Amino acid sequence: MKINSRHYLFILLALIALSGTAQITPQSKAMAVHYIDVGQADASLLEFPCGAILIDAGVANNERIEQLTTYLDAFFERRSDLNKTLDLVIVTHCHVDHNRALQSIANRFTIKNYIDNGLKKGSGKKNQKWMQQEYQSIHSTYSFEAITAGGNASGLTNDSIDPINCNGIDPKIRLLSGSFENRPPGWSNTDFEKNGNNHSIVIKVEYGESSFLFTGDLDFEGIETMLKHYSAFDNPQPNNMVDIDVYQVGHHGAKNGTNEELMNAMTPMHSVISVGQWTNTTSWTASQYGHPHENAINFLLNGTTETRAISVKEWVGLKGESRGSKNVPYDRFEERLIDKSIYATGWDGTIIITVDDHKNYAIDY
Repeated sequence: MKINSRHYLFILLALIALSGTAQITPQSKAMAVHYIDVGQADASLLEFPCGAILIDAGVANNERIEQLTTYLDAFFERRSDLNKTLDLVIVTHCHVDHNRALQSIANRFTIKNYIDNGLKKGSGKKNQKWMQQEYQSIHSTYSFEAITAGGNASGLTNDSIDPINCNGIDPKIRLLSGSFENRPPGWSNTDFEKNGNNHSIVIKVEYGESSFLFTGDLDFEGIETMLKHYSAFDNPQPNNMVDIDVYQVGHHGAKNGTNEELMNAMTPMHSVISVGQWTNTTSWTASQYGHPHENAINFLLNGTTETRAISVKEWVGLKGESRGSKNVPYDRFEERLIDKSIYATGWDGTIIITVDDHKNYAIDY
């Protein structure tokens, strides 16, 4: 992990607040989420005192597969007590930027449980089919209908979804959404049949008083359907299940992955975008797709409650249609001041958020 002068003081103060728990050990009372810099793709490692979970196994291109496995090698070298074992791997949906490294990880490390959305179509279908076949005995999948059966508004959990139970603290891992078996009301056929992003698994992780949300590439239709079921605005609950502290920004900061309704339901303290760097190349970069988009950034700036220790200016995509599918760079962008607690792997490199069981956070990048 990188430390430089512009955020050294913030990290120092945060580590003091964490009372030395930022380095996770079997004896600590803290967890860490590693938002790994894998380019225009997604891979997040959840580190607990007694185990580890990987949410998505994407990298921007085949050349970066080794970068992800090397990161995991170094992690398991430090955490030798975990015996190169991932207690759970979740692939949110069947796109290659979320599962390109899946086979390499499965061949290199022990995986105890594997969850995906069950679909076998999309750019990542080859990897998803292979994993489902080779790891059939540990594979499970959950639809939105199964997760919310009987009006359940507390999320779904079981020993496969939540295999972590540490001495003295038991994290809670729940699925809030999955693939849709039937087309929800108001969805077009394209929303349901052709938009694989709308079938993303949504994961909520609670650790002590803290909570994290991972929405994959869930699009507006999926967001609206999820909020109608869970949000206190539409389905009053003693606790709003979507109200969280740390938000992994949906769809790499795309304009259709975050909206005002979602931000109002979450009220996140911190937001993290898994996204590539802005370059003038045309393949698998943030500039190809216009990520993060100004629409998402505006919602994040308005809705993220904490501030960055030091503000930064970063490139964001402007309004207009992405031409990424035609392999043409997205050429409408500008620098924006980022003063809220919003981080991005394309801006900051790998980001590690550590928190103890009393909601004391440290952010390292």
